Amino acid sequence: MNLYQNELKQLAALESFDANLFTPCSKDDKKICGLILSFAVAFNDLKDVAMAIRFLKAVTPEVNPNISPEKGQHGGLGVHLMRIEAGIIKELMVLIEDNKSVIESAPFSKLTRKLSSGARNAWQTVLAVAFQKDITHPMARFLLMVRNKIAFHYDPKEISRGYSLAFSQSSNLIPYVSRGNSMPETRFYFADAAAEKYLLSGVDEEVAREFFTGRTPIFHDFNIALFEIITRFVNDRGYAWRAVK
Repeated sequence: MNLYQNELKQLAALESFDANLFTPCSKDDKKICGLILSFAVAFNDLKDVAMAIRFLKAVTPEVNPNISPEKGQHGGLGVHLMRIEAGIIKELMVLIEDNKSVIESAPFSKLTRKLSSGARNAWQTVLAVAFQKDITHPMARFLLMVRNKIAFHYDPKEISRGYSLAFSQSSNLIPYVSRGNSMPETRFYFADAAAEKYLLSGVDEEVAREFFTGRTPIFHDFNIALFEIITRFVNDRGYAWRAVK
């Protein structure tokens, strides 16, 4: 059984619900429905990146002190996945901030009060980051940095800063490239290094790597909070889950 087949085996049985669930009756209801749908898209995006990270870890090159295209490609893919994950989180924080009035509304507050204690605590941390409140927990500070400073788009100034950090005189690193005649033959490893330094500079690198590899409890709780908000929304609106034969 390959890795993808193993992921498929973990999926629960199919269920459905009445499509009218997300047919709003009022202006305020429409905003809540839109927010829940957006949370569901974000949940799937985070799930996909986490799965890709697991796939990549499964093909980690053997320990070898020598520099090689294989090691460079593997490392570059890891950096790319970190950047994608950071971009998703940043957009999720912006979504929450832009919908502050909806989140603080009576119907949505009633929904979040029903979360499990772990999911509720994680949700409060996410809100604190999104609304930029005073935070002391290292992981929360990292999320706040993602919220304010990380951009998935290509910012010349920040990428140049990352390059300067990666290839400073003290680092002794060398910029590498596989320069072929086509895309499959080519990779600019120096760009991966610049992007990684930009992503991790100014934060506790171990905390950041724990988050991006899913080794921190808050990553699990973060996803559980979204999962519970989405599924409890269905329950609270009185729509039954239907088993699919």
